[in-house]
Amino acid sequence: MPADWGLLALIDLLTSLSVFCDLHESDLHWLASEVEEVALPARAVLFRQGDPGDAFYIVRSGTLQVLLASSAGVPQVLATIEAGDLVGEIAVLYQRPRTSTVSAVTASTLFKIRASTLDRLFATNPSAYTQFLEATSRRLPSSYLASVPIFAGLDADALRELDLESSWVRLAGGQTLFRQGDAPDYLYVVVRGRLEVLVEHDAGQQEMIDQLGHGTCVGEMAILTGEPRTATVRAIRDSELVRFSKAELCRLIELHPRGAFEMMRILAGRIRPSSSGHHRSARVSTIAIIPLDQGGLPPGWIKRLVETLSGIAGPSLHVSRQRIDAELGGGTASALKDDLSRVRVANWLREQEDRFRYVVSECDSTPSIWTDLCLRQADLVLLVASAEGTPSPGEVAQQLFEADAVARSATKELVLLHAPTTKHPSGTARWLAAYPVSRHHHIRMDRSEDYARLARFVAGKRVGFAMSGGGARAFAHLGVMQALREVRIPIDAVGAVSAGSFVAAFCAMQHDIDAINQIIREYLGQSSLIGDVTLPLVSFLSARKVVRLLRQMFEDVRIEDLWLPFFCLSANLSTAKVVVHDQGPLWMGIRATTSVPGILPPVCVKGGLLVDGGVLNNLPADIMRSRGSGTVIASDVSLAVDLTTESDELAAVSGWPMLWSRLNPWGKKPTMPHIFEILMRTATLSSIHHAATVAHSADHYIHTPTDGISMLDWNAGTVLVERGYRQALQEIAKWQNIGGFHP
Repeated sequence: MPADWGLLALIDLLTSLSVFCDLHESDLHWLASEVEEVALPARAVLFRQGDPGDAFYIVRSGTLQVLLASSAGVPQVLATIEAGDLVGEIAVLYQRPRTSTVSAVTASTLFKIRASTLDRLFATNPSAYTQFLEATSRRLPSSYLASVPIFAGLDADALRELDLESSWVRLAGGQTLFRQGDAPDYLYVVVRGRLEVLVEHDAGQQEMIDQLGHGTCVGEMAILTGEPRTATVRAIRDSELVRFSKAELCRLIELHPRGAFEMMRILAGRIRPSSSGHHRSARVSTIAIIPLDQGGLPPGWIKRLVETLSGIAGPSLHVSRQRIDAELGGGTASALKDDLSRVRVANWLREQEDRFRYVVSECDSTPSIWTDLCLRQADLVLLVASAEGTPSPGEVAQQLFEADAVARSATKELVLLHAPTTKHPSGTARWLAAYPVSRHHHIRMDRSEDYARLARFVAGKRVGFAMSGGGARAFAHLGVMQALREVRIPIDAVGAVSAGSFVAAFCAMQHDIDAINQIIREYLGQSSLIGDVTLPLVSFLSARKVVRLLRQMFEDVRIEDLWLPFFCLSANLSTAKVVVHDQGPLWMGIRATTSVPGILPPVCVKGGLLVDGGVLNNLPADIMRSRGSGTVIASDVSLAVDLTTESDELAAVSGWPMLWSRLNPWGKKPTMPHIFEILMRTATLSSIHHAATVAHSADHYIHTPTDGISMLDWNAGTVLVERGYRQALQEIAKWQNIGGFHP
């Protein structure tokens, strides 16, 4: 206790502070005995930004300044601290390094209370912690907001105005902040947690278009325009925000126009629509791992994933019960039913989120408070199981998919682990029936490339490869694949249309280039379809032989059992809509996407007629873009100009002379294309016309020239593979010249 202050005077000071005003008298006496006095000369530093939060201070006399380091090199003055104020309590509360520097403007005297003293107080009086938390966490919003870009540059007076005008909002995971169509009321700034932005369409469907994390503004457009909210905003996990009414924001701008200029400039930039047309990618920072097997996760599995994630996307931390106990004291993770312990662990996890790019929390395999805490903090939940196990959801998984709003908010994905000897996955459909996840991954325990692929998906860095249709010209996609593999550009997901789906399917099965080339040429190039001709009431071919060939090629393989995520497109003649095939028998999906109208009969599914997807979209880069964050590479083998003829002003054509000229080895060959070529070209004409728009969805576009080669020339594989390979190498060289390839 300070020598020149009486015990009662010091107790009176402590009682006057909101953080201690409700303490018992005995606790106040004990706390007063632990207080230390600190004398600080003018211009001396009390503590620096980055120092450990080992104590907080009560200013007895003098004046101090709170300074924040800036990129310009000139510290920003956040606040002026005078007699009766607290300083440094935020770092003590959240057990984190100092977020700012505090120095004396004049000679000052302070009372110091160590963090260890508070720990002893809170251990014997948990309600004192709750009081301290409530009083401290809601003080000085500017201490959080000063590092937010839109408030950077505000002077100390403006920041003090923020403290007076703003108020705190806490949202539980799954709770809605406001709904589309609501009248504008407040501008919000995210301090902790993560929100999702949802647009509700006329049909009642919701589309997630963005995710917002620390430092981002919410609802600024409606505040500035006065128009109703254009989207619904909901908390993905437990979140804290600071809010300002329109009147408060306008008053701040009036009083401090110079400091608010940067804020308004950034807000205007957010209002301006993106010229790329791409939605901002969802940023994941906290990941919860749920083991589905009774025996838990294989030893070292999370460690290997975290190491891979660190190498690909930035420093990552594996958090478990054991680490919590090591960091915060033995038994902390097991004592989470205590409010004090829960808050301490939650604050520690938030601090790790500030320090690490990813925090990966290992949940229990059975329900527990620890698992519940991990899920409430998670942006992404990975359910991990042995693929050979039985998909019978345990209690944790059952709760995850029930009507709990917190669990529903985070993205959920399934990870199936395979033995090193697994040739092809199987039985995935039963897992997806038990766990309605948004995506699933197949991981071989000994394959570094599988861990890397999962890490890229988690980090939003996956590389998607979209391939166009084009009949035999699709062989060129093999050359593009060869070039990508040669320069070590990974392919994490594939999507295709029509003949491109053959290449995409074998790529997803992870065959090598030579094997794919040989299989396609063997089954398609050497197989005559003459015996499949039928009475052309629906189509020229009956598709019996095509179905037999497809079933021989792909047997009983299902799309969800492929090593890589795969989709192909068909067009529904009945509804004029694109159909995405990403589950079910692989041969059936390819049968639908290759049903060129007039050549093959449509595939009948649920009352609809499915035909070649190229009718509506011959290059599915936009579909690939919509199915995940990361890089999209598009390979296009279509021709803008094709099927030209030397005939002039020919309005009527008889097939008999053309048949004779084709059969006569000495006769002049007809210049008119074959009816199959005409039908195949017609089927893709509209989508080729709009190819430039679709290609804009790709980050990298490769167009292989295939002129001079017919869409029916299945013997031109070698030439086409070489063309695709050379063209891809040229394009990759251009990428390198403008900064390289960065998924």
